[in-house]
Amino acid sequence: MENLVFFKLKREDRDVYYYKTKSNKEVDFLTIKSGGKELTQVSQSIKNKITKDREVGGLIEALQETGLKKGVILTEDEEDLLNIEKKQIIVKPIYKWLLQ
Repeated sequence: MENLVFFKLKREDRDVYYYKTKSNKEVDFLTIKSGGKELTQVSQSIKNKITKDREVGGLIEALQETGLKKGVILTEDEEDLLNIEKKQIIVKPIYKWLLQ
């Protein structure tokens, strides 16, 4: 799934990096384009509480450090909108994201 995301981001002519927080949590993609920056996590599923806590926690921390207000978690088939610590996380199935 991460490879699909990477290649789509590159096709969109974005600069693609990963992001490591000060506490060593990682976010899969930090992308930069003329329109700004975006943080994206990729996880097959976040139904498991431990996985969800890890993915959301890392993304929230990265959003705080970068000053961004929203991030994205791409999953196989889950969809949700999370508002945590004045940050918004969009959980979206990867197929919907690929079709955008």
